[in-house]
Amino acid sequence: MIFPSTHPHHFSIYSHLLSNPWIDTKLSPSARIGIVLAKARRKLGFMTYYVYVLKSQKDGKRYVGFTRKSPQLRLEEHNRGCNVWTRKHRPFDLFYTERFASRKEALHREKYLKSGAGRRYLVSCALSSVGRASDS
Repeated sequence: MIFPSTHPHHFSIYSHLLSNPWIDTKLSPSARIGIVLAKARRKLGFMTYYVYVLKSQKDGKRYVGFTRKSPQLRLEEHNRGCNVWTRKHRPFDLFYTERFASRKEALHREKYLKSGAGRRYLVSCALSSVGRASDS
């Protein structure tokens, strides 16, 4: 993400974003900034789509989703209970994200991650991250 930056002008923009009354104040600062940046990208014609995977802290189940919002914002929405399925399995951690330029690519990747091969790929990602953590 672009913010926070050490540039003084960027700091004033960052402060303004955090105090913007039109953005839900229950959201974390990074989620609020993500909303504003996503709106700016849409106005400029830069659409970004995300595929994200959440992992339940309660029972270890995974949820694969696709969104135009920031994955951090979707995580907060799921943890607040804004989705029927995830409400039963919350709280969640953000396990995996990918960014795409087109909706078609993102939906294709989401479908793959929900398939048997995609689930195996996610397991291998989890195992490789555990291996990296134990190496340090």
